Amino acid sequence: MDPRAYDVLTQALQATTVGVALVTAVSVLVVLARAVTRTPPRAGSRRGSIAVVVVPIPAGGVGAIRVPGPHGVGLVPARGHDGEAVPQGAHVLIVDLRHRVAEVCAYPESERVP
Repeated sequence: MDPRAYDVLTQALQATTVGVALVTAVSVLVVLARAVTRTPPRAGSRRGSIAVVVVPIPAGGVGAIRVPGPHGVGLVPARGHDGEAVPQGAHVLIVDLRHRVAEVCAYPESERVP
């Protein structure tokens, strides 16, 4: 084989290898970026957040709240602090989050920021 042809073939193979490596790296980064945005926030990150009750919380039972977050609005199961009932539409403060269920207490209207 002619040495020049061998050099051209080697350069083509190297360019192909670099191209495949770049495509693979970009694909991995895209997958990781999607995984990061779909990872739910840690339990402690919602503590102290203000939410709205969307499914009434019965006394001693579980309802649901709507919590705004960095990637949109999330629905979280919730129970009232000390087993209290909370009506639909009420604004609540997330006191704690245990086993993916928020513990909430009523958030006074006087404390709300317009």
